[in-house]
Amino acid sequence: MEFEAHIDSLPQICADLARLKRILEIFIGNACKFTDAGAVRLRARRALRNGMPGVQFEVADTGPGIDPAKRDALFEPFAQLDEASTRTRGGLGLGLAIAKRHARSMGAELEVASEKGRGASFSVFLPTQSGPIS
Repeated sequence: MEFEAHIDSLPQICADLARLKRILEIFIGNACKFTDAGAVRLRARRALRNGMPGVQFEVADTGPGIDPAKRDALFEPFAQLDEASTRTRGGLGLGLAIAKRHARSMGAELEVASEKGRGASFSVFLPTQSGPIS
């Protein structure tokens, strides 16, 4: 498995760095855990969400992907999408629930995109205090 990071020139953000670090650790740890071959990619870039400028951190993988019907359960405590996978890969199902709680405490938004068999992408968007993105 390969790990790639692409970090654009970013504006200053106002965030709890310990919580942001923990969110990214959860995203990267899960991506590495479920990607046997291929790549895990971290990308940080300027973004707009509902007209609000901010920074988006995204972790994408080439793992097995997530069934769309099970996506909403991902952020619930102790949620396990596949018990067989849990036995082989470990985990209690708390990581994404913690990430969600940390994001909310900072006014950030989490997002997941995935197709079964085509990997997954998890992102956190943090609004900036600055003006519009140029």
